[in-house]
Amino acid sequence: MITTELDILRVMIAENNPESYAYLVETLAKCSTDEDRNAVNALAQELIKSTAESIKELNEKVDEFTMKEKLGDLYEAVNFAYIARHYFGKTKSWLYHKIKGNTVNGKPAGFTTDEEIKFKTALIDLSVSLANFATKS
Repeated sequence: MITTELDILRVMIAENNPESYAYLVETLAKCSTDEDRNAVNALAQELIKSTAESIKELNEKVDEFTMKEKLGDLYEAVNFAYIARHYFGKTKSWLYHKIKGNTVNGKPAGFTTDEEIKFKTALIDLSVSLANFATKS
């Protein structure tokens, strides 16, 4: 039985050891019984589940980014007062609260799905207008 090798492999993978793949290949070569293959399959299922959970956690963390973080350097280049007025009929402070995820009335202010679509549409509209202006002679 290759139980010891699989335990070592688990530790190597948990430590992100770059040699874990080579060790896996060696371990697979030692599989000679159905019991060994079942043990490897169980490890594979365990790793798949763990990876899926990690991806889910990462996706949740990405969703937590404020629009300001997502915008990066563009945050300084965009006239949010214009977007707030022209696209939302709101003040620039309203939009800044949404973009920065500030706490308003005890809750983090963020975009609703419709507001985020409208905001992204505004950015696309502005980018098209800028591109048209830049290409005119």
